[in-house]
Amino acid sequence: IAWGSVPVDIRRMRSRSSAALVAMAGPAANLLLCSLTAGAVVIAERLEAGQLIIRFFTLASAANGVLFLFNMLPIPMFDGWPVLSLLIPQMQRLNPANAQTMSFIFLVVVWTTKIGSLVWAGGAGISYYFTDAWAALGHLVAG
Repeated sequence: IAWGSVPVDIRRMRSRSSAALVAMAGPAANLLLCSLTAGAVVIAERLEAGQLIIRFFTLASAANGVLFLFNMLPIPMFDGWPVLSLLIPQMQRLNPANAQTMSFIFLVVVWTTKIGSLVWAGGAGISYYFTDAWAALGHLVAG
């Protein structure tokens, strides 16, 4: 988990969609980790591992689901911003100084309103979805 942006040389990008693809790398990694740790939950349950191990993988999966959703919020300086700005080009004209102020305001709004609860619930929901999918796959393979 890195609390900061990764330096990217925008001059090397070949198309308008390149920034969105680069921005999707972090959330995609969170989604992959959410899926893999959900699979680990199913394996740990099948092997009758201890509750501590199962709980660890459950929390890791939910945390990555939350990070995926949180990073995809269309807030300046978050990964969701360049993705949405691909669809709405006027968003790309935002002054970086204003973007930082707007980010702070949006974060306060997210964490002090129902939006924050929705991010937490949505992240847990994604985790449960992957856990159920891995369990279903396990039932198919096991026969």
